[in-house]
Amino acid sequence: MDWDQLLQQSTALAAVDSQGLPRIERDIPQLELFSKKLRARTQRIDNSEDQNAATRLLAQEGLNAQRLQTSLQAFELKPTLEDVFEVHADSVEEYLQRLHEMTVATAIQAAQQDTAAAFEAFMDRSMEQEWASEKRRLFTESLPQAVTLDLLPAQASTAGHAVRGFAGAAAQLQGRERTYAETVHALNDAQTSGQPFDAIAAFSAACTSQPTGDQRTSVQRCWDLLGAVVRPAAGMPVSRTADRVAAMIEGARSYLEQGHVQHMQGVIQASRIQARLGGEPTRMAQIQAFLRLRMADAGPLDFDTQGGGGTDTTWPTIFYCLRCGYHSEALQRAEGLEGSTGQSRGPRFAKALREWLQPKRGAGGSSTGALGSMWSEVERLHRQSGPRQPITFRYKLLLHAILAGGRASAITVMREATSLLTTIEDFMWVLLSMIKPSSCSPSSSSMFSSSPGFSEGPHREPYRLTDLQEYLSDPKWGAEHYSHGGREPLLYVTVLLLSLQFRRAVSFLAKHRLTDAFRIDAPHFAIAMLAHEVADVGGEAAAGGVDWSELLHGYGLRRAQQLPAVALEYSKQAVRARKGDLKYKATLLRELLVQSQAFGFFVGSSGQGGQGGAMERYAPDERERNQLVAWVAEECSLQAQSEWAIELFRYANQPARALRIISHLFSDCLEPALSEPASDEKAGEYQRRGNDAAQAITATGSHTDDAELEAFEQLKIVRQLLQAHSRRDSGQVIACAARLRFLPQQDHEVQASKAAVQRLHSAILDRLPAILLVSAVAQQGLALQGNPAGLRVLANFAGELGPRLPRQTCDQIIDLYTQIA
Repeated sequence: MDWDQLLQQSTALAAVDSQGLPRIERDIPQLELFSKKLRARTQRIDNSEDQNAATRLLAQEGLNAQRLQTSLQAFELKPTLEDVFEVHADSVEEYLQRLHEMTVATAIQAAQQDTAAAFEAFMDRSMEQEWASEKRRLFTESLPQAVTLDLLPAQASTAGHAVRGFAGAAAQLQGRERTYAETVHALNDAQTSGQPFDAIAAFSAACTSQPTGDQRTSVQRCWDLLGAVVRPAAGMPVSRTADRVAAMIEGARSYLEQGHVQHMQGVIQASRIQARLGGEPTRMAQIQAFLRLRMADAGPLDFDTQGGGGTDTTWPTIFYCLRCGYHSEALQRAEGLEGSTGQSRGPRFAKALREWLQPKRGAGGSSTGALGSMWSEVERLHRQSGPRQPITFRYKLLLHAILAGGRASAITVMREATSLLTTIEDFMWVLLSMIKPSSCSPSSSSMFSSSPGFSEGPHREPYRLTDLQEYLSDPKWGAEHYSHGGREPLLYVTVLLLSLQFRRAVSFLAKHRLTDAFRIDAPHFAIAMLAHEVADVGGEAAAGGVDWSELLHGYGLRRAQQLPAVALEYSKQAVRARKGDLKYKATLLRELLVQSQAFGFFVGSSGQGGQGGAMERYAPDERERNQLVAWVAEECSLQAQSEWAIELFRYANQPARALRIISHLFSDCLEPALSEPASDEKAGEYQRRGNDAAQAITATGSHTDDAELEAFEQLKIVRQLLQAHSRRDSGQVIACAARLRFLPQQDHEVQASKAAVQRLHSAILDRLPAILLVSAVAQQGLALQGNPAGLRVLANFAGELGPRLPRQTCDQIIDLYTQIA
């Protein structure tokens, strides 16, 4: 047996497995075909009749069979804890224990799901904010390669321009957004002309009433409150910060007092029979009617009982008279304390109250005089306080603490009189009443950080506005505490406004998750506060890093693409928030140009003095406007936005700088124009615009820009030279070359021309290789006719230039001369 036979037998054996069955080999297409045949054999018989019958049965019951089938396909059974855990038990206690465990586990599971959903929502919002910020950065840093000619002022027409003025732009807005924008426009007009303008009143009138349902406050009420707080400080010099703060605190208290009068009248009207109020009640009669309802559980009251019996209402009466702003009635009742039973200190209290009610009361928190005597009285009453004391005692303690006005008194108010202060308004009125006006530096310690003993000295430190602000901004309370668990977020805004925390109020409206529905109001509150110069008068700490200028500009920039006129109004206010910083003003202007692309709207139809330009509104002063536009043009030039830079420089009365940019663009188009019709057309356009800029320079009569004029004229000659070369007109090339002063015509001019090249304009220097090469080619024709002098001079000149000329160009010119030599 030879090797071939052994190989055949081995192959036959390899094709048979251990059971003697032949091996079958199949490729993928064959397997797919066989699987399809198998699946066709295993399909069920047609049950269309059953399906039709089931569909008819479901239709009779009003069910959609197709929708039911779709729902069942996506149906997922999720077991409950009762399905997983056994709830059977041998005793009630064990059953309840297991049921409690399952309830807790279910609550934990639900909380985990809510947490996951909240986290996902937070991440989505964060991603949206980051993307918006990144998009804004990309817009700012974008480098448009070209600007279409219809956007340029030289070719734009205001009659056919797509950008509307402010009136047309505001008409596209709706609701508060529109009325707010119109108010900002009117405010800018007034500030430009130096006319007085009550911004808060205007915004309050522009704010349409919003349905609040069961909520106690609205945006309209916030505007009214801001006006009530700021109005008393109107007309005061900004330098008198302490007086302005004191006036605004008085305004906040007056607002709360007026609100309590309305509340009291509403309570009396709702229960008029129990209040027993007559037909023509006096203010004291109103207080007594309110006390009949407020102290209904105290039994008969002294003013309703003959012979001096009943519950003594002296202290509650004084408190509610002060709470309603009825100062004369409160003082009259306090003076009646003299000679009353158990009121041996009545005259001292009346004297202290009279001093407290003075317009410029207090000696800055000093502990002398009638007010100073209240310190010791608060100490005495605090020692007597206890759960067995009647409610009238707490009114007495509260009144003495208000007149004392110290930090320890504030702690006493929180501990002893919480049952009396049932609303946030009462709470704020009491603490505002305790503030002692002073021009001293704000205290750094919190008024509720500790509880000093009454025998110690520091407890007699006066209660300051900063103490109230620190307490309200304590993280352990938060906005939810003052807004009914977040259900009424504007209630917290009123608390911040009452405590003169203006920046924090704007920050809360602009950033907090509870105020998503009031984002539109935040920038307008900021504008109103800036207009009345109260943004920083409260002495509050930094409000979460909210930059008002960025807030205002960002609000307007979101509308820049469709409504640039509206964006312009808010940018003016953003500049005002930065104290009119010119660099920042230029930055905002450039962002508006990039975002809106409405170049013709800002500059006008024909540059400075043309129709439709909004730049004069952005910067009314001509000198400032030219400087501003020049800065923007310089930035555009650095960012390769050459078209914008040209028109902005022309608008800023700097045609020489515009001509310099035109010369470079013109130079870059000269060589491509020889083979590209589009580049040739663009070169012609730059030449026309350069001629206009040159005429503007000549009209000024200044000789400082003669270098730019000469460079542009030389570039026009270079264009003629290159065009003549493309037509193979050697004579015209030589004639144009003779007009270029930096090209030598004789051997003795080579060194002078070399020095001239060092002073050559950069736009011409870029074209120098092409100029020399084209001139050398034209001179070669004369050299072939027996006149090689011109070509020899160019070859020597090219060799003298050295690194200023590309090596390849130099070699080509020398080769041309070598061929002739």
